[in-house]
Order: sequence, then C-alpha cells, then structure tokens
Amino acid sequence: MNIDILICTFNEGINRVKEVLLDYREDIHYVVSHQITNSDYDYIPLELKREDVTVFHIESKGLSLNRNACFTRAKGDICFIADDDVKYTYQYIDTVKDIFLKDSCLDVCIGKIKTDTNVDYKSYGSYSRAIKKWNVTKISSIEIVVKRSSVLRFNIIFDIRFGLGSSLFAYGGEEAVFIMDCLNVGMNVRYYPVYISQHPFESSGKLVRHDNEFIQYHAALMKRLYGRFSLLLMGIVYLKNYWKYISPFLFAKNFFIGYNKI
Repeated sequence: MNIDILICTFNEGINRVKEVLLDYREDIHYVVSHQITNSDYDYIPLELKREDVTVFHIESKGLSLNRNACFTRAKGDICFIADDDVKYTYQYIDTVKDIFLKDSCLDVCIGKIKTDTNVDYKSYGSYSRAIKKWNVTKISSIEIVVKRSSVLRFNIIFDIRFGLGSSLFAYGGEEAVFIMDCLNVGMNVRYYPVYISQHPFESSGKLVRHDNEFIQYHAALMKRLYGRFSLLLMGIVYLKNYWKYISPFLFAKNFFIGYNKI
C-alpha cells in the first residue's frame, strides 16, 4: 500500500513545506500544490527537489480548489490531507496504513491531531466509531485520510464555495461538506483514536465569531449539509445563543442572505 501526503500551500508557504517531509521511504510520496498569486514565489526550494516529492504550481486562490488539484495528481492508495504547517511521523503513517490494510471496506479514516505542546488538539473520543451526519462539523481537514479509489469512484471533491480563500465563504466548512458528501454516497467513514498528524495548537479555525458575515456563512453551510432541515437546526442554534447577537432582526436578515447564496 502506497501513501500520498497531499500538501497545500500558498505563496511564501512553499518555504515551510520542507518541514513536513520525512526521510525518504519507498512507500511514501508527497504531492505539493503551490498556489501562486505573487510571482516572487514562483520557484521550488532546493529541499523539495527529491524523487519522492512532486511540486506543481497553480495560479489561483482558495484552499478547496488547491486540495482538489492535489487529488488530481495523487497516485497513492491512501491520501493524507495536509497543510504546510503539519508534521508527521512514521508511526502515525504506519498506524493508519495498518487500519486500512485490516479493514478493506474502510473509505475514510478520521483520526486525532497532536499539538507541539504534546496535548491533543481538541477533545477526542476513546473508542472507534462510525461518523454520522450530525457530527461532520467537528472534523478538521488534517484529521482525514482517504482511500483514493473511493474518492475517484464517487467523484468526491471539495466544494470550492467553502474554505480559506474562497470568494464566497472563506470561514471554512470545506471538510464538513467533503465528509457529508462521502456519507451521502454510502462511503464507510470511521473515527479511530489514533494520531494522524501534529499541528500547532493555535489556529484560525478555533476562533469563534458571531458577526454578520459569519451568520451568512453558517446559514449557507447548514443548508449545504442538511438541506431543508437546516432551517430547524439554525433556529435551535439561535435559541441557544441568542444573547450573542445584536438583534433577532439582524440575525434573521443575515441568515437568509447566506441561506439564499447556496
């Protein structure tokens, strides 16, 4: 079983990619998609000029588009979804590889992130379980490892309307949509209490916002994930958090602006 680590980076981030790489191992390959909006970064650092590393440049913006570009170049049996500030160990990789080898029906493995302070990135369960549609919003991209043949068979891609750098909803949500799309076609998605990667604890994804743009994004994400049931879900969210918003009118106005964009 061959492994691809799909690394997305943007402009000057190409200089950080070398920190992701492990020493050469025959079954591990790195696919680096480098988005460029500034020609000053149109180069490949010397450390990336290895036989186990493929780097390609695309002139675009948007993390979801970048991840999709990585998938088009991937050739491995399983693919780790990575960024330029993630680190791996052979132990992480071999543990996940063994999970896929033991369970031929597994399509997507969700694991844990360790931080550089040696604690978990978030609160994780202690037991393996199937991922259900109601908990897809709790998953981070770098917790995901996919069987490439399954993604190709069902033509699952990241929705470019969501994710960092998107012109529509740049707050995130692309990983939740990706996993929901996998579940909707019947793919076997399971969480395992094993480490997938290591990442700094600080993250923009941990910021909690309640401004008008965030309300629009959240409405659009809920509609994309849950369709007609999203109206009920967002009503429950508002009732639980009404004290965080300036007024019911502004909440409702911005909710329907976002809702109607999808």
